[in-house]
Amino acid sequence: SPYSGYLFLRDYPDTGTQPSAARQVNLSGYASATLSFSFHVRTAVDPDDAVVVEVSNNGGTSYTVLETLSGFTGTYTGSRSYNISAYKASNTRIRFRVSSNYGASDELFKLDWVKIDAACQ
Repeated sequence: SPYSGYLFLRDYPDTGTQPSAARQVNLSGYASATLSFSFHVRTAVDPDDAVVVEVSNNGGTSYTVLETLSGFTGTYTGSRSYNISAYKASNTRIRFRVSSNYGASDELFKLDWVKIDAACQ
């Protein structure tokens, strides 16, 4: 399948909610950490469709937005990398959240290769 391995984020049918996916990791023993991933949006995506990348250092009680991924028209493929060293904790959490739209059947935010590289020194 051309879609195998992707995490799909969307709000179809348009519920007006903010679907999300999150994962938690223990980074307390590391000196630094970098979050990276790649993503792809399809041709039907509009500039006002938006997904936010968020990080938490308290298990998801509160989040900080690293970036809002929006402004795309048509097919777009990209990647991002963030230094998340300031958020190192025993319960660091990364979340991808649909913050606006992605409500049509063919509007998809496809996420791939999510990883956190952590260094001891």
